[in-house]
Amino acid sequence: MKIAIIFLIAIACASCTQLQDAANEEFKYSFSEGFCTTGEKSFSTLSQMCTALKNNSYNNGCAQAQRQSYFESKCSGTWTPSSITNSVFQIQFN
Repeated sequence: MKIAIIFLIAIACASCTQLQDAANEEFKYSFSEGFCTTGEKSFSTLSQMCTALKNNSYNNGCAQAQRQSYFESKCSGTWTPSSITNSVFQIQFN
């Protein structure tokens, strides 16, 4: 009986840690092709990152195929690159 209680407490503590990690998660990427680089980008939400991945201007017009592949592995929705200015996205870029 003690073992079962200890096991349940251990599982509960592991779940708490995972929730804290998810709340503090930072979303980042950096891609390059030859001498062209997106630069290191950092976001507080997945949605912000997904929007930024599609923005050619924000990514210096670089690494579109890499950004698309990353978008498709992490984000939902359709890949449609754009060159819309940052203010439309209401994203604070670091």
